[in-house]
Amino acid sequence: MKALLKSGDTEKIIFFANVTRQKEMYIMAANYLQSLDWRVKPELLKNIISFYSKGKAPHLLANFYIACAQVEVDDFRNYHKALGALAEASKTLSGPQGDQHNHLKEVINRKTALVNKFLDASRHFERGENDGGLDICRVLLKSESDIIRKGDIYALMIENTVKRNDLAMAKTLLHELRMSQPGDNVEFYLTKDVLVKLGVETEAPGDEQIASDADDGDVIDETI
Repeated sequence: MKALLKSGDTEKIIFFANVTRQKEMYIMAANYLQSLDWRVKPELLKNIISFYSKGKAPHLLANFYIACAQVEVDDFRNYHKALGALAEASKTLSGPQGDQHNHLKEVINRKTALVNKFLDASRHFERGENDGGLDICRVLLKSESDIIRKGDIYALMIENTVKRNDLAMAKTLLHELRMSQPGDNVEFYLTKDVLVKLGVETEAPGDEQIASDADDGDVIDETI
């Protein structure tokens, strides 16, 4: 297996792991596959999950699901799918060996709580409960979140204040976003239409697609 890993022959690595049926081989193969572009290749994703499961490495599988959740946030801004990945991570550690991984379970629970709170803020806005949504977002901004991006929190607040035509508050929030995330491009978080309403010049047409990619995320659909 070590020779195959050095060769980088992915097909042979997968084949060898399946043929030997040894825990160590499964784990080595899964670790290698994680170094590849599994984010856009469903077959690699399936094999990683399968190999960690066959290798009886629940902690490694849970960590992989956590990585999937972060990709859903970072690449697609899809917090619903991130929550699904975290649920899978939690399920992975629910067996007899779960007590051996209490710290990892705490990490998963903390991330899950934060994502749930972010989605709860979205639901408040959808119901027209704007003050409640803003309050939750303010709490999230003060939290030590390692999964929810501040840019997404501000975007949620800005989009909903724009919908209410409260452009003064929206501009204040946009200023806060820029001060909080000086290295970020606000066009990553906000659509062109929202930025135009706020009087912000945008780049070439089509940039707003970046901010709506959350609807197209497909990292974990094949497995959950």
